[in-house]
Parts: sequence; C-alpha cells; structure tokens
Amino acid sequence: MSEAGGRESLRPNPFVLGADTWYRFGLLVAAVIGVSPLLTAPRGYLYVPGALESRNDEQACLQRLLREMPDMTGRSPEDRFDTMSRHVLETCAPHVSIGMGVYTIAMIAAVLVLALAIYWWLPRRLVRRRRLTALPPPQTLPDVHREIQELQRLTGVGDVGFLLDPLDRRVTGLAFGRVGRRRVVLSHGLVRTATTDPERFRAVMLHELAHIRNGDIDPTYLTIAVWRAWLILVLAPAFLNVIINQMGGVFWRLVVTALLVRMVRDATLRSREHYADARAAQWSTTELLHRALGDGGRPLPRRFARRWGWGWGTHPESASRRSALADPGWVTSIGFGDGLALGTTTVYSLSSLTLIAGWLLADPPGTAVHLLPFTALLSCALTFGIFRVVLAARLTGRRVNLDRLGIGLGTGFVLGTFITPRFGLLPSDVPISGAEGMPSMPAYLWLAWAGLMVAGGVLSVRWITELLATWLPYAASRRSPLRMVLGCTVVTTAVLTIWLAFGVGLPSLANMAAHMIFPDAPQELVFLGVLIIAPVLEPLSTMTLVVLLWAAPLAATMKWVRAGPARAWVSLPPPPDGTRLSAPPAAPARAVSAALIAVSYVAVRSLIAYPLILLGAVLLQPPRAFAGFLALSGGFAGIGAQILAVVLALTLTRSLRLPHAMLAATLAYLPATVAATLALSLASCATTCQSPLAQMRITVSRLFYLPGLALSLLVAALLIVAVPRWRRPGGDRPAPRPARSWRRQGHYR
Repeated sequence: MSEAGGRESLRPNPFVLGADTWYRFGLLVAAVIGVSPLLTAPRGYLYVPGALESRNDEQACLQRLLREMPDMTGRSPEDRFDTMSRHVLETCAPHVSIGMGVYTIAMIAAVLVLALAIYWWLPRRLVRRRRLTALPPPQTLPDVHREIQELQRLTGVGDVGFLLDPLDRRVTGLAFGRVGRRRVVLSHGLVRTATTDPERFRAVMLHELAHIRNGDIDPTYLTIAVWRAWLILVLAPAFLNVIINQMGGVFWRLVVTALLVRMVRDATLRSREHYADARAAQWSTTELLHRALGDGGRPLPRRFARRWGWGWGTHPESASRRSALADPGWVTSIGFGDGLALGTTTVYSLSSLTLIAGWLLADPPGTAVHLLPFTALLSCALTFGIFRVVLAARLTGRRVNLDRLGIGLGTGFVLGTFITPRFGLLPSDVPISGAEGMPSMPAYLWLAWAGLMVAGGVLSVRWITELLATWLPYAASRRSPLRMVLGCTVVTTAVLTIWLAFGVGLPSLANMAAHMIFPDAPQELVFLGVLIIAPVLEPLSTMTLVVLLWAAPLAATMKWVRAGPARAWVSLPPPPDGTRLSAPPAAPARAVSAALIAVSYVAVRSLIAYPLILLGAVLLQPPRAFAGFLALSGGFAGIGAQILAVVLALTLTRSLRLPHAMLAATLAYLPATVAATLALSLASCATTCQSPLAQMRITVSRLFYLPGLALSLLVAALLIVAVPRWRRPGGDRPAPRPARSWRRQGHYR
C-alpha cells in the first residue's frame, strides 16, 4: 500500500465477492453429479434392454484384438499406430447406448428432485421432532421481544418467525427455514439470559440473525438434502452391489468417494458458522462474541489455520471460531482439503462425462471438450478463493503461500484417477474392459506421473496467485472486483483445460504407445518420449498456453491499465482516502535478456551442427528415417531454446517468476524454429528438393513454424505497446529494475 502507516489497522473484508458457502454447496452438487453416473451404471446395465449384451460384445472384441494383433514386424511406429487404429475402428463397433445415457441422466435428475423434496420437508420435521412452539407474546416476555426488535433494526433482518424450544436448557439458538420462510429458534436457556445476561443474549441472537443476513440458510439445508438423497439413491445401492458381487477392488474406491463427498458437506456446514461470526462482529464487539462462545479455550495460533485440510464435523470448534474473530484472514483461508476436493471432483466428473458421451454419441468429442465445463467450475473456485487470500495478505503485509492448496489440487487429480471405477460397477463375471488385456504401467512410472500432476497443481496455484496479485491494484480501484476476477477465471479456464487434457491423458497415451507402437522399447523411454513429444504434436495449444501464462499477468503492467485509490469494499473499516495498493514489481527486460542468451546458444549450436548435417546429406544420401531424425532435431532446437530461456529467466527475476519465464520461452521460440527450418531447407535442396529431407522440411514448417509465427506476431504487438510503460517508473509502480533490497521493502510476492 502507498500508505504503509495505515495498513496495520485495516482488516480484510471476508465478504468480498460474498461468502463461500454457496461455492462449497456448488462443489458438493458437482461432486454428486460427477460420481453418480459411474455408481449407477450397474443397475443401468441390468435394467436397460440390450445394454449389457452390447457392452460385453465390445469388450470381448477389444480383448480379442489385443490377443490377435496383426503382424507389424518391420513397420515404422507411425504405420503401426495407423494400422492398429483402423483395425480397431473397422472391427469393433463403438458402444453406443441411448438407453444408458437417458437412464444415467434420469438418475441424476432423481437425486436432485429428491433433494428438493427433502429440503422442503426438513423445516417441518425439525419443528415436530423438537416440539417447537411459537415464542410467547410480548406481554409474557417483554425483555426478549424488546431485545429482538432492537437487533432486527440493527441488522436489517425483518420478516422472521421466532420459535421457542422449551426442552433445551442450553444457551443456544438456531436459524433455519426455506425460501420465503425464515425462522429462529430460541432455547429455554437463551430466553432466560435475556434478563440475567443481556449481552450474551445479544451475541447469540446476532450470530443467528447473521445467518439470515448472509443468505446461508438455503445452501445449508440444500447441502443436507443433497447428501441424504445421494446416500439413498446412489451410494447405498452401489455398496449393496459391491457386497453382493464381492467386488473388493471397487469397495475401497467407494469408501474413499463417500469420505470425500462427506468432507465437502462438512466443510460447507462449518463455513457458514465462521461467516456468521464475521458478520456479527460488524454489529458488535469481538469480546462480546467471545463470551457467547464460552469461557474455555483460546484462539489457535495462525500456523494451525486451515492449511492442510478441513477435518470432520459439521460445526467448528470454539477455538477455531475465536481464531476467526481475531483474524478475519482465517475465514477466507483455503488449504489442502479444498484443493483435494476440487481436483478429485474434476477428474472424477471427467470420467463420468466421458462415459455418458460414449453412450450417447458415436463420435464423442475429445478430452479437452469434456474437461471444459469442469475446468470452468474449478477455475471459478480457485480464482474467487485465491483472490480473497491475496487481498487479505496485501492488507496485513503477510506473504502468500498457497503451496498446500496446490499440493492438494495435484493430489486430487491423482486420487480422482485411481478411485474412479472407470467402467462402472459391473458384476465380476462380466469382462470389464479391453484394457484389462493390456498390462498397466509399472508403479514407478505411475509415481512419476503423480509427481508431475502434483507439481503442475502447485505451479498452477502459484501462477493464479501471481495473476491476481498483478491485477489487484486495478480491481481495488473499481466499484466491484467481480469483472476482473471473472476475466481471470476465463484465462485460468483456458490454461487448466490445455494442461489437464495433456496431464490426465498421459498415462493411457504412454501405455498405448508402449504396447501397441513401441512394444520392444523400454517403457521408461516410451513414457519420457510421450512426455516430450505430446506437446510438440499440439503446437498451437502449447504456444497458446505459454503465451497466456505470461501475457495475462504482465498485461496489468501496461499503460492503459490505470489503478486509482482503493474503494471502501477493500477492508474493514474502509481504507483512508488516497490509499493505493501496489503490484508486484515486473522486470520484462530480464526475460528478454534470457531469451536472447538462449537464442544465441542455439545459433552457435546450429553453426556447428548444420554444416555436418549438410555434409552428411550430400555424401550419404540418408534414408527417410534419418531425414526424420534430422527434422525432429531441428524442431527440438526451438524447444531446447525455450527450456534454456525459462531456466535463465527464473534465475534472473525475483518477482512474477512464472510469467517472466514464459515470456522468455515465447521470445526464444520463433528465432530458433525459423533458423532450424531454413537450415533444413538449405540442406535438403543442396541435394535435391525431392529428397526425404525436403519432405521433412514441410513437416517441420507445418508443426512448428506457422503456429509459432502467428503467436509471435501477437507477442511482438504486445511488446511494442508495453515497452513505453515499462520504461516509465512513474505512479505507484516500481521501476523495471528494482533495487536488490526489494525484499526489505515489503513488496508482495
């Protein structure tokens, strides 16, 4: 902040972008919808006519193909892949079952309809079970009604019915109800405190009225209703099917799935309590609310905040609530448990949508299309949650460290892959999948893939944090940060969709390549080759990803992005007039330097290597296989330049390291690729333009040059616009080359 003296007195506003109770409820609904198709599939195969027979025929055909693979001795890997693909498509008809798709959608609809019915019925059941009665009139309880009227005027909450629980001697209350009918229950013990301890009565009532003001009554009871409906219609029949058919390999997956869904439910119910306390603290003092929580216990140290998980239970402990009152940043913190639930739900739901698309469509779309709706929800949850954390850290001067969230996210991607019963819960006598005839990857390769996914989760969270940190000064000067956060959500959706489409599909692609294309090669080399070559085969997606990773954060440093004084919604109380939030320092010149060094290295390498290639082409007249190797070596020159540029940029920069590294990679891409293409063109036409090298040059141009040229033109345009701003250190932005004492100046990272 530009006024550092007032920073310590400002407290984060936990209600920026609203309470996250609705977000957690949405996560629960996404989890329920995501896991239901795979868990209801067994009954569908039994009830839908012809579905089980059709699937059995397809699985038997795939298993027979794996046992009777055509002889492809001496063929190139490309010919092997092409032959196998045509053979599978011509021999085994795709498993399309409109009935199974309709049945699955109907089961999801049944869960939601039953949940709505339970939600509508819950308030009436609560009144009957606890034998609640109407609160006696003012003539009988004048002190109670007088206090309630004053608190309603203070909170702005009206049209609420008050009930009495005559059998409960505790000092407690409960806000409940349904749409259009809100009620608050006062226990017999609470009514007595209206005369014996009025301050405690006010504290408890403020907390209950805060639930209504926050609008968390509906998501709370919808959460309970969805959980119960899912237990009745999905989970209980799935467990029964597993036990009857003795499917031990699926039993543990069901247990983990049930625990994860319950964890999301419990987190939703606990979240509302923290936000109700935070709202009540705006109307009263924290000391008064501490009294309402009882005398025992003290606030937990901040290091025990919700970093590693959510825990269990539907109501937070008193010590946790005291910590939230003492530090509003506790309320908005997100950690390992949030990431675990988000990652698991995304991958699990991907498997479900893929299954439904296979039932309904003869030619279903690719993984990226299936991922898009779930990565949109994932991005929305991450950007909204991380924005609150970044804002709170900027106000309090703390450093943001969300690596635990990233570890949880990556772990969720891995866990969701392993707990997914991919082909439905079928009886044990039914062949499950043609892939059963193909050995899986070794355990150490699975561990390598898991490490890659966890690292990707951590880097994704770090990048989102840097993206929001750079745009925070602009958002703080606007009436609402919603538009900026939604814009970051769109960019994050594109990034996560491209990355997850590659990461989630990597094991199956590597396994297929090892057994169907390179059966004689070591699996470790095949896995490494697929890991390197897969991004090259999708150059447009890869370069789009790289450009977004640097362009979105660094765009906030351009001259047309004007950040003014912070608005009142930024903190509690509102910040003083003229207060500004500063962005992390940007140093794009260092990224440019890293790219130039990398390109220079590739140029020196080309001066040494390509004369030898030319000499070999003239003297040896190499076969097509060798020409392909030379072409790929030219293509990988651009990739090597990018990797070297990334390493140098990470070493040279101190702030916004990921965007600077991606900028360096983009700048290093085009010169190295153009140089490789021109060198291959010279080498091929030096012999004959009809040689295999000439054909490989065309391939290199298509795969590397054209996408790189189009995207690099965009890079050049952005650089031309941005350079004047980078050279001018005026305003509240740091100079392009900050002093080495920047850490001691308290800049946000």
